[in-house]
Amino acid sequence: MNAQGKTYQLKAERRTDFTRSSLRELRQKGRIPGVVYGADIESTALHVDSRDFVKLAHVGRTEVFQLQVEGMKPVQVLIKDVIKQDGAYTHVDFQQVSANHPIRIHVPIEYIGTPAGVKKGGILQTQETSLEIEGLPAHLPSVFQVDISHLGIGGKLLVEDVQIPEHIHLLSHKNELLVSIVTQRGIEEAGDEESEAATAVPASVEV
Repeated sequence: MNAQGKTYQLKAERRTDFTRSSLRELRQKGRIPGVVYGADIESTALHVDSRDFVKLAHVGRTEVFQLQVEGMKPVQVLIKDVIKQDGAYTHVDFQQVSANHPIRIHVPIEYIGTPAGVKKGGILQTQETSLEIEGLPAHLPSVFQVDISHLGIGGKLLVEDVQIPEHIHLLSHKNELLVSIVTQRGIEEAGDEESEAATAVPASVEV
């Protein structure tokens, strides 16, 4: 359910043919193969309409919605994992969720603004695009919006600098680097150091 109280729904059909040719045929018909699993249900292979799934995926990876599989009672799920090839979804995993049981998930980071250092010629280096968190389904954010417009040349942003909502437990290490603003010279020097380290011969090794 989203912030406006709307419950999203997605219909699915069971998969009964597991040959490679059947997978190819499903995708040619605009279907995405996948699976749904959880503590209270048996793992079930299925397929969903690609257009309907893309609309749902744009809402957010942490959005809980109702999956309606033929022959089964509707279940509350979220998108646990996806596989994409050439920009198209080729497989999706749905995980059943319970309102009273916390879950672990990676939430994407949306970086907002143009860093001051970039405007002065610096280069933005992005190290991480998501954070791992744990919490009850109703408390999970769909995205972390992080303002980086204040970062100057030499500036950096760590996981600990991100504001984490109440009732959410951060699993990513707080000292992980998210983004930094560097100069072209800094990139070249880092590359030179890596090259020297790769070619250096340890003193204790006889040649």
